[in-house]
Order: sequence, then C-alpha cells, then structure tokens
Amino acid sequence: EAERVLRRDSGYTMVSLDIMDFTFLNNIYGVQAGDDVLRYIYTQICHWLQAGELTARSSADLFYILMHTQAQDEIVRRITALDQHIRDYDRLGGGSYRIEMRFGAYPIRDGSRSITWMEDNANLARKYRDGQRCSFYRTEKWQEQKLEREMINDMPSSLRSGAFEVYLQPKVRLRDGCIDGAEALIRWNHPDKGMLPPGVFIPV
Repeated sequence: EAERVLRRDSGYTMVSLDIMDFTFLNNIYGVQAGDDVLRYIYTQICHWLQAGELTARSSADLFYILMHTQAQDEIVRRITALDQHIRDYDRLGGGSYRIEMRFGAYPIRDGSRSITWMEDNANLARKYRDGQRCSFYRTEKWQEQKLEREMINDMPSSLRSGAFEVYLQPKVRLRDGCIDGAEALIRWNHPDKGMLPPGVFIPV
C-alpha cells in the first residue's frame, strides 16, 4: 500500500517509533500487559493518522508511520501530540509506569526506493539519541556511521598486519632537561585512509 501511495505522491516522511525498555516492561508486568500496550499504541496511532497516511507494526515494539508531510515543525508538533496520548496510558503499576517512546523520521527524497530502505533510514535517525523527541535523518550522520562500520571491519586485519603503531612521546625532567620516561601513543596506519589519530578510532 505504501508503494502505491508513494508512486502517486512522494511528499511523505517515514517515521519509525519504538518503546524504550519494552523487554523490561514485559518482564515486570507480563507478556499480556505488553500486548495490551502494543494494541493501545496502535489504536492511538490510527486515531491520530490523517487522510492518506498509513501505519503498521513491523515486529516486537517497532511501528512505522507514513506521514503526509515533510515539514519538520509539523512533524515534531504531531509527534509530540501522539507521544502525549501514548504517555497517558495508566494501566501499568497503578499508573506509575510511564511509556517512553523514541521516534526517527526520514523525509522521502525518492519515492522509487524500496520501503525497507526508507524504514532503515528512519531507524537510523531514531538511534541518533541526540536529545530530540524526534530525530531526523542526516546524510552526514550516515557518512559517520559508514566510516565507523568500515573501521570496525578493518580492525582485525590491521591488528594482524601490525598497522597499529606505537609512538613514544618523551617526558623531560625540567630540572636537568633529561628524558625521564615517555607517553605511549597509538596511531593506525590504515592502508587506504593513511595515518589515523586515536581520536578517530578509539571511540569506535
């Protein structure tokens, strides 16, 4: 259905949303309570949808929404309203447990791409965890994650080939100017990317 809609009009945004700590919720309150929460969320989304919009539960606690807008302020406003309705659920822990949601949005640039590809980009945005209620897909963020994945893939072979090189930075005694030790520094002499400083690969 989403493919049919996007063939007619690509001015949509794919939104990904999931429940934070859903496994914890299931473990504490039981699977039946978890299923009740999923049904409640699906019902709230359906009531919230506007004409021409779609939603589906993918798996576990993951939902997708095809929103008929690409305006970020409108998306944030509507997501905020939906989030509040979901938070109003009061059947867990006597109303003490608050459902927390995470949202990611991918404004669709090319309606001919696969729906799965759009969902993946919305999921990528949702995982930014940049403090926003709804995180939007950013190309530069994708480039960062691509670089990280490449480094993770290259690390084992680089370790085996000795591409991680140790440099000793001398420590000098002030009283007489003699070398009295050294700080060991690591550099990655990458075969394609050249010499990489630790600030690039240590966090990865």
